[in-house]
Amino acid sequence: AIKHLRRGLTGAPLVGEAYLYWDEVAFVENAVDSDAYRTQRQQRLKQALAARPRSPVVLLRAGRDAILDGELKQALAYWNLAMKIDSAFEDNVLDLTTTTLPAAEFIKAFQPNWSVSKKLLLRYHPVKQRADYQQALQYLADVSIAQAKKSTITETADYLVTAASCYEQLGRSDLSRRCYDAALKRDPGNLTLHRDYGKWLYGKKDFAEATEHLSWFAMRNPDDLEINEMLEVAAKERLRN
Repeated sequence: AIKHLRRGLTGAPLVGEAYLYWDEVAFVENAVDSDAYRTQRQQRLKQALAARPRSPVVLLRAGRDAILDGELKQALAYWNLAMKIDSAFEDNVLDLTTTTLPAAEFIKAFQPNWSVSKKLLLRYHPVKQRADYQQALQYLADVSIAQAKKSTITETADYLVTAASCYEQLGRSDLSRRCYDAALKRDPGNLTLHRDYGKWLYGKKDFAEATEHLSWFAMRNPDDLEINEMLEVAAKERLRN
């Protein structure tokens, strides 16, 4: 196998991934714990990076090798570049980092965009990793607000609802309400937004305002049983109070 790889690289030296495949079978030439193996591994990686400096596959391997050499900062730089070049590798980078890297350190190293921030939140357990989860929540809320300020009307509502959800989990219902209000001000005809805000207000037992939004939704979707039931309960609660 190694002979075939060497022959192939002689004919196509710029196929950077081939150096990685070579590395996977190089143990037949030298023991993996030998100085010769380590030296050759570094040389193969150097050749792969020289041939394909913007290949996410090469960059992922370069990061893993940097970890083996105790170079965490360099590893994160390789993985950050891989993720920026091709978003298809976001999950690979998250797999490599979030099992050991606290959320705050991941955020500092990668400054992730909205898409990665949503994925990051799913990597931490809300109870067992509460501090990390809350850090990821706060960052996602911040990124969502920032995105909302530079997006189209419909996109703005989506970003603000995401922020509202984050703030609710962080115990900041006041900021959740502010996000919903801002979203409706921006996109007052958004049907889903009226429904979601109405349900949120209903959960807060703000039946008067909940009725306003749920009724608006129900007029356009009269067969929605869940919303109709909520409106009935809200009406009874308003009469009781």
